[in-house]
Amino acid sequence: MRIAVMAAGALGGYFGARMAAAGHDVFFIARGSNLEAIRKNGLKVESVLGNLHLPEPNVTDDPAAVGPVDIVLFAVKLWDSETAARLSLPLVGPGTRVIPLQNGVDSAERIAPILGADNVVAGSAYIATVLSAPGVVTHTSQFARMVCGRTDGKPDEGLKAFADAAQAAGIDISVSDGIDRERWQKFVFLVGLSGATATTRQPLGADPGRPGYASVLLQPDERGGRGRPCQGRSDSGEFCRGQNEIRRNLATHLQGFHAARSRTRQPARTRLARRKGGGVRPPAWHSDASQQCGLCHAQAAQDG
Repeated sequence: MRIAVMAAGALGGYFGARMAAAGHDVFFIARGSNLEAIRKNGLKVESVLGNLHLPEPNVTDDPAAVGPVDIVLFAVKLWDSETAARLSLPLVGPGTRVIPLQNGVDSAERIAPILGADNVVAGSAYIATVLSAPGVVTHTSQFARMVCGRTDGKPDEGLKAFADAAQAAGIDISVSDGIDRERWQKFVFLVGLSGATATTRQPLGADPGRPGYASVLLQPDERGGRGRPCQGRSDSGEFCRGQNEIRRNLATHLQGFHAARSRTRQPARTRLARRKGGGVRPPAWHSDASQQCGLCHAQAAQDG
């Protein structure tokens, strides 16, 4: 199959490399230092499921040089969706299927008007990866899974052909006839973990023995099921991967959360806080930069 990876970051680089190693024509779209590193040293995957090195992958910063493909793995940050979709237009032909593998619940709906409603399906990825250095993808989870499907639930031969090829390449993938449910299940999962990391000021995987950490994530308190808040916080800088980037891009990083509100028709001024003393406290993400970072932590980690 002809597959384009838009773009060759942590998530797209991993799945694209697995498909390329299985003999498929995979074209990686990259830019900047990542592009130069891949051109010079190839694409490396350091993975608990097996390391991989593509010494001379097809890599470019110009989708027009690739032309139409069978599959586009669309794996950019959510706030870059529309821009990246317009750049991806040369990759899309009549039979192309574009699979967005982003967090949030509306990525397919955002790019479908640009790339074509029949070309764009929906998807979710479950994997922990990071671009640890230009041209180097580090995969740390025992799982690396994709779920995709048409939003109308109909069968799709092009999507099935890709899923069969990906399974043959050793990728855990399934085609769902209820992809909206899959997207929302992941979204709810991320929101729950983000609340915990915001409260504890700790990343996922932090030492569970630290005061308050386990009580928030694991133990309900005696007053009725809510975890006890952590009194400490981390100032060591390891709060979450890409912390400075998240702070700089906070307004756009929260687009997925606000989009979810609009899709569920919540009033624009809905506040997730109780009235106290006649006043209204602002929602949690308005409090300070580190709390804002925590709210986004799980999304950023999954995005890579």
